[in-house]
Amino acid sequence: MKAILGRNKQLMDVFLDLDPLPVNNTDEEVGRSFLFRFRPNLANIGKRTKQIKRIGMAYDTPSVAMYDQAKDLYSLGYFVSSIIVCRSTAEYLAFEIFLEEVELEGKTEIIESVAESLDFRKVVNEFLYNPKKGFAYINKDTHDIFNNLYSLANNWVHPRKIKDKVKIEKVAFKSLEMLGSLLSSLRDVMKDYKVVKGSLVRKATARKKVRPIILGHK
Repeated sequence: MKAILGRNKQLMDVFLDLDPLPVNNTDEEVGRSFLFRFRPNLANIGKRTKQIKRIGMAYDTPSVAMYDQAKDLYSLGYFVSSIIVCRSTAEYLAFEIFLEEVELEGKTEIIESVAESLDFRKVVNEFLYNPKKGFAYINKDTHDIFNNLYSLANNWVHPRKIKDKVKIEKVAFKSLEMLGSLLSSLRDVMKDYKVVKGSLVRKATARKKVRPIILGHK
């Protein structure tokens, strides 16, 4: 909103973060008031939600849980937040694949510490896909998507001036598309299982993991 400055009546942009509700309101009343702000934009929220591609049945890992949050942020119109969460989710996903598939000797706790200490690009470009060293835990297309998403999101994660006029909603949608593609490739349950008489049965061609997938999220 605008605030009026002095006698010259100049306008200055300000952001008000005030509590419009009495402190004795119930949690439910405050919750309803919070949700009310979205009602004028329900059509846009619905339109954006319908645009998002579904990834089907995925392993319930931290990266998949974060992707779900990124989708919600995009639907609600929080585009910068969605982009930032997409990049963070890609980092989580790369860490998960490193931990599950890279063949290193040692206790899992030590390997986790090693993975946590590595830069995202180092994990993706030196360990997950590095033809010179014979590493191909992911394919080149997946490798490229990881890097492209990281580069795209960097323009919004860090305080950089955007030179060209960019429609932030399109950037957020592109980020979600790339992240969805990564998860569809790396977290699809049906690549490892088939349905037999209503139950999931592991395929003979299921992807091999040197360490188990960590399911569940905080």
